[in-house]
Amino acid sequence: MEKLNYKGFTITLKEQVEANMNADVNLSLKQVVKNNDLKLDALLFNKKGSNVSPTIYLNPLYSEYEKGLSIETIVSKITEQYNNLEIPDFNNELQNYLNYEKVKKRLAIKLVNYEKNKDYLQNVPHIRRLDLAITFQYVVEKKAKEHAAIQIKNSHLKQWNIGLDVLYEDALNNTTSFLPAVCYSLFDSVNNKYSNEPLDLDNLSLNEYDLLILTNESKVCGAATLFYPNILEKISQSLNSDLYIIPSSVHEILICPKNNNIDKDELNKLVNFVNRSEVAPDEILSDSIYIYDSSDRIITK
Repeated sequence: MEKLNYKGFTITLKEQVEANMNADVNLSLKQVVKNNDLKLDALLFNKKGSNVSPTIYLNPLYSEYEKGLSIETIVSKITEQYNNLEIPDFNNELQNYLNYEKVKKRLAIKLVNYEKNKDYLQNVPHIRRLDLAITFQYVVEKKAKEHAAIQIKNSHLKQWNIGLDVLYEDALNNTTSFLPAVCYSLFDSVNNKYSNEPLDLDNLSLNEYDLLILTNESKVCGAATLFYPNILEKISQSLNSDLYIIPSSVHEILICPKNNNIDKDELNKLVNFVNRSEVAPDEILSDSIYIYDSSDRIITK
């Protein structure tokens, strides 16, 4: 059988998966713009009476198809995946979302690259920091390495009749307690010693070539901990050093003492290499290295 082109693959896949669904489930194809302006084609499952549409991205599936995986096998995998989903009922959450006093308790900040998300940020309240932007989300459901969240948009601020300053203050206050910062040793993590017990921020010590992983309790969008109040000051004091900050991904940053054994240009080369080879395109945060000056308590590029 002749191989389908990409468009034919998406249409055929939709039709065959939909044929396996109950009558109350309809499927639709939609382009989704993710972080860093990454555009992906998605298959959305729309169940009658549900306000949640599970999504499966088709671009990687077409790559598997091109490598020889049959469309029947892909259809079977998608059907099984959907049937095993536990789809939450967010009706109460949507009602809560109309009330800012309830929303602000689950607000969280999120970091994205400013230049890579310029178009998207036009409709999203944000605060620029360095080459980054602090954005805001309402965390509906919090799990380890997985969040269900709603992106806060400009229209929401009008609905709640609040300004960006209020949003920022409330989000920062809540994020630090709702998603507290944690530190791990990179060396221990690589060697499968990633313990659930984070390091003591007040009593840190590192081997010569070790780095700190700074993230949040859930390890989702944990790079935002970079701007938690006093976090870098505490780490700097504990290590008795200024700091190099390496934007590993939107989920975490790496930190090491700024000393003569580490060259900033070499770190920049390392970040560029890792971003191009190891980090998913929609999870890249920045190609820059930052420096925390403990005397002035500021971050610079």
